[in-house]
Amino acid sequence: MECPVKKGNSEPDPPQGECPVKHKYKSPVQYNVYGEVIDPKNMMPPANQSPWPGQKEALPVERVHSTIPKGGTDETWKYPSEQMFYNALMRKGKGGDVSEADMRMVVAIHNGMNEKSWREVMMWERMHKGFISILTRMLIVQIMREPDAASIPREA
Repeated sequence: MECPVKKGNSEPDPPQGECPVKHKYKSPVQYNVYGEVIDPKNMMPPANQSPWPGQKEALPVERVHSTIPKGGTDETWKYPSEQMFYNALMRKGKGGDVSEADMRMVVAIHNGMNEKSWREVMMWERMHKGFISILTRMLIVQIMREPDAASIPREA
């Protein structure tokens, strides 16, 4: 198959599956809003299961599979362990009033809300077939760009 991007020169087409556009200025490393290197496949930093410096109690490192499909695979997403969640809060500077004992309930609420939200998305998609893919992609991009932004704007 011929490459759809015409180069105007005699360069051969790139191997199948590779982008034909030369990205001169794109960094091979991607970062999140906290300046951490992230994996472009899931937009997350590497999983950190180590205890946070100064942590008083050990936390479970087991992860639970969600029911949410991981696009392009037969797998589902995994929820963070209690240790990963605690580390994320501390890393983001949001763990000042959190204790290790809170993590079991915090992670359960997080996972439960994600599952309920996924069921709502699936119901909405069934009701609005065709229109959904554009809106869902827009929402996901917005969440990824502004992880601290409120879902509903606050009134002044």
